[in-house]
Amino acid sequence: MSDKGTFPRQDTLGFYLLELAAICGEFPASLIPRIPGSSSYKEAVITSLKKEGLLRVFYKDRLRGFRLGRKAKGRLLAENPERFAFYLTGDTDTNRIRSEVTRRMRLHRAAETYAAMLNAGAAVFRDEKPPVFLPEAVPVPVLKTPAFYGSREIKEMGIDMVKIRSSRMTGVLLTPTGIFLTYNSGPYTAKWDYRAEQRAQVLLKMVFCHQRMASQYARTEAVGLLFGDTLEPFIH
Repeated sequence: MSDKGTFPRQDTLGFYLLELAAICGEFPASLIPRIPGSSSYKEAVITSLKKEGLLRVFYKDRLRGFRLGRKAKGRLLAENPERFAFYLTGDTDTNRIRSEVTRRMRLHRAAETYAAMLNAGAAVFRDEKPPVFLPEAVPVPVLKTPAFYGSREIKEMGIDMVKIRSSRMTGVLLTPTGIFLTYNSGPYTAKWDYRAEQRAQVLLKMVFCHQRMASQYARTEAVGLLFGDTLEPFIH
């Protein structure tokens, strides 16, 4: 991964693990098998990161996850604030991580979605995708490759996003030809507030199809993409 006492280089597994911990707040240990690479190599890299104080393990309520060490947080912020400041500054769930199981489960479900998007080739890092949800309307270039925006990024737009506060969206996936409101029910059967989800669909369709990306999505319908641990939501 790196020489003893040094920070992992970019384009290494060690750096990738730190990036994931940064944008997720807490990356579940159960997701490590979904990261490319052999089990033995990943174990060795994680051991090295922990030994150097860059990554730490948090275990409570039978949930085990990896969080950034203070040294890693400072280094990532200094080297690439455009990518990491959104997650590692302020009073946010990914920066000041609470220990309540409900909050951690929410972080873990978001991490599952991020891991799936990265494995599918979608951009998730803020410096690698267009800034669609800035408060001020800015020209958005035509999207040529898939990009995923987390629910907190969507709320950057400001007061209009209050209308979808009750939505259970983990984010939205944009592809060159599609808009996918993304949900992750985890191990539970999804419980829907139909009105909240309908408001979310209408509002985001207005943002994409009629305002900020009308040239690309004018005739595109916003549809749902559901992640879950089982097929139970589809059986009932």
